[in-house]
Amino acid sequence: MPEFVRVRAENGAEVSIPASLAEAAGVKPLPKPATGNDGLPLPTKLRVPKGAASADHIHPEASASDAQEG
Repeated sequence: MPEFVRVRAENGAEVSIPASLAEAAGVKPLPKPATGNDGLPLPTKLRVPKGAASADHIHPEASASDAQEG
């Protein structure tokens, strides 16, 4: 299995790619692990701007009836 590195994609997401591909593309690896304990590449981590609300997150002050709507 090739060596993987973690890099930042153009859209801001973090992805694990083979080190040879990163080198060929001239992409600088991030200083973090690219694989899990099992040796498999980590899944893509999408960029979420600070303060952005998650669609599946319910505000703590929302009533139960607000959460059931929709």
